[in-house]
Amino acid sequence: MDLSQLSNFKKIIERSQKIALIPSLQTKGEALLSSLALLFSLDNFNRKTSLLLASLPPSVVTVNSDKGWQGKPVITIDNPSGDKISQLRYEKNHGRVYLWFDSHDAPLREEDVSVSFSSFKDTPDLFICLGFSNLMEIDHSIFQQKKEDLPIINIDNHPRNELFGQINLIDSKSSLTEMTANIIKDTNEDLIDRKVGAYLLKGLKLYATHNNFSDRSCQWIARLVNQEALAYHPNPCTSENIDQLILLEKSIKDIAYYSQNNSAILTLPYRSYPQIKPSDLVFLIEEIRSRLLELNNLIILWQPTDKTIQGIVYFEEDDKLNRVARFYPGEYHKNRGIFNLNQSELFQVKESLINCLSSF
Repeated sequence: MDLSQLSNFKKIIERSQKIALIPSLQTKGEALLSSLALLFSLDNFNRKTSLLLASLPPSVVTVNSDKGWQGKPVITIDNPSGDKISQLRYEKNHGRVYLWFDSHDAPLREEDVSVSFSSFKDTPDLFICLGFSNLMEIDHSIFQQKKEDLPIINIDNHPRNELFGQINLIDSKSSLTEMTANIIKDTNEDLIDRKVGAYLLKGLKLYATHNNFSDRSCQWIARLVNQEALAYHPNPCTSENIDQLILLEKSIKDIAYYSQNNSAILTLPYRSYPQIKPSDLVFLIEEIRSRLLELNNLIILWQPTDKTIQGIVYFEEDDKLNRVARFYPGEYHKNRGIFNLNQSELFQVKESLINCLSSF
């Protein structure tokens, strides 16, 4: 992205008070997730920001035209335990209302809630469009009425974008989510809180393909999980086991990540992780190696007791696996292996592995 365009983006955001975000609904959800991350980050910047949707994507919300007051927002909960809501509270912040629900028997799920929206009432002073390659794709009525009068910021990764904005942030080699993350960071790094990070994290994992999943994406993911984005829903983790989620949040902070070749070492000392079970290890390996970081190489050093160490290794390159096998004999197969040590100095073993894998 053009650095001068990023500088102009920050200047125009500072001058604007009512910002309308318009995500394309033809990006299978990526523009919508990116818009939500941008929306909450601009909330943190004390800007009044709203989404403009020409239609409501069925996978996100459904419209109930026969319920509620005419022209008012309606939230519908469709859940077997929905008639047993035990708590309802709200918070008003920067012109936005947040609702929290709790039920007696079972937690409410995203798919149990549907929303219908009233029309956009505030006239915006800035449009930010995400995922559109040209103006003809944007068919929202408010945009069509005001596009000649208001500045437009165009954020997109299509290779043939028509540069229809006053500011055009275009990068065909990156995912839209990665672009959004970099835009927010360059505006003000402190805007990326746990909530913003959660939407960025989910967008990176769901929509960054192998063609545009860059080393920067890996660094972003490592950074976001270290900022506890996993603690806010939505997150990309599949487990519903609270203890495993807590374990994942804790262990991710102890990862030593080597971005130059997408590798990592995770140490699990007995004193810090006394309750880990083998099933927890399987969960950690799957989440860290495949879902969060998509690592080429991973070493986990686990202390099941204070006097034993178990090493679990995954390598794409056979020569590295063979080097570890020579230093630490055990059971090795193609691209993976396991070894056991009767010693207590976990971090000495870690340093030894790093030295034996000098290019790690």
